Amino acid sequence: MGYEVKIIIGCLGTSGKKAAREEAPVIDCDTLYYPYLRGEDGGVVYTNTIETYFMTYAEIDLCKIGDAEIGKVLTVNKGDSEIYWYGADGNTRIHSDCYDDKPNVASVADCIKALEVDVKNDDYRQFKWALALLKSMKGENDVCVIWCGH
Repeated sequence: MGYEVKIIIGCLGTSGKKAAREEAPVIDCDTLYYPYLRGEDGGVVYTNTIETYFMTYAEIDLCKIGDAEIGKVLTVNKGDSEIYWYGADGNTRIHSDCYDDKPNVASVADCIKALEVDVKNDDYRQFKWALALLKSMKGENDVCVIWCGH
């Protein structure tokens, strides 16, 4: 990965069909948003895409990871399901990073294995911090990792 990456540690929540949104944004009370598409009956129109909420526990900025092993674990989602999480403001739904890549979920165990290799090969402080935090969460069954390019 040739750009800056942060890992986001958390757990997956509930899944459901994604609501369709209008193409044109609306500004209301100084907030820009895309309203839900409504059908003839006034109900929300849904797409065939399944989306899953990701609850964030922690984020670590790994900066530029280059050819590190952790980059092989953190892959782009090519499937029909989407993961979303909320931004720092607590209101903004994020479905992809600033490069429009949609992340897949990686297990804590796979990330630990990759980071152990990376720490041996490179004395990079962000790898050490991420490894220590992930090891402390290893026993938690529902904890997993996604990434976000920035």
